[in-house]
Amino acid sequence: MQHDDDKFSSLEEVAEFLLERARELKQQVFSAHRLVTSHAKTKHAFKQLKAEYISKLDERYSCFIYKDSRKSEYQEIREQLQTVEFKPLPGEQTSQYSPESIPILFECPNQAVRVDVEDSEPDYSLSSSWTKGYHVFILLHGLGSSHANMIKIVNHIALVCENAEFVLPRGVNGDKSGQSLRASGKIIANEIIEYLDLHYNDEDIARISFISHSLGGVIARAVIPRLRKYHSKFYTFCSLATPHLGILTDNPLLKLGLWVFNLLKNSRSITELRLEDEADIEDSCLFELSEQRCFEYFEHVYLFSADSDYFSPSYSTRIQVGEEDLPNKETLYKMARNMFSN
Repeated sequence: MQHDDDKFSSLEEVAEFLLERARELKQQVFSAHRLVTSHAKTKHAFKQLKAEYISKLDERYSCFIYKDSRKSEYQEIREQLQTVEFKPLPGEQTSQYSPESIPILFECPNQAVRVDVEDSEPDYSLSSSWTKGYHVFILLHGLGSSHANMIKIVNHIALVCENAEFVLPRGVNGDKSGQSLRASGKIIANEIIEYLDLHYNDEDIARISFISHSLGGVIARAVIPRLRKYHSKFYTFCSLATPHLGILTDNPLLKLGLWVFNLLKNSRSITELRLEDEADIEDSCLFELSEQRCFEYFEHVYLFSADSDYFSPSYSTRIQVGEEDLPNKETLYKMARNMFSN
């Protein structure tokens, strides 16, 4: 077929020529489209990978980077804090708590001391009696939350504790916190062990403390028996609004709220906190957890509660079964005794 526009002998040849050119143009357009699409996808994938890398880097190391970059500022604030005198609360605010009814006596807003040392003068100094090794703080968040929610606590501790290092496990972030407490404990324990083994020699760590919020405190108790090689280094256990004795309540609004939440999320951990995972409560996950050794490994145990917290009742957060009318009260007594005798 001739391709010179002046030498077409018929309309059929013109049509065939135009059709061939159309096919060539179509092929060129498709090739260009594939090239542009491939480049765009590669560029997008690269940007996405870069963003994920920076995010993971920030999650894992931001605490250390942030602390090191503001080291001089932290030191200046520490020196100022050394001159602050922390005074105990007035006697009438603590006298209602007797050694028989509560294991922890809160003597001032910033410091808590055990009842068994009430005859000695509490040390409110921020200075450390040790200088070698790191004080590793492990922070665990609550139900449906994220490790990022604990960053503010990290920053406050970094200001006053020069040797502080931080571990913020993310294995049960978001909806993953709805799985069983045993499963969460295993995941977090493995994550902590892997992190500590990767970043520290055994002699680098002087102390290990746990700070946990809500469900995180129960998960911490499931984690601790799995960290046998570090038990000798355990120093402080601090839980914030953690329902250690579960959530047994006759409050219709709370029961409705928990039922709706469980319906939407199908949360195994909520079922276990309500002590409804087994027909016999003494076979439940929380009861078995109360029989495991935990608090005895720590020099200090601080249990914080809030009367306005309807999700985590005060009797449960303080492990203090008092005069109030509670369902399965005898079982709660047993759980409380277990936790402070193991």
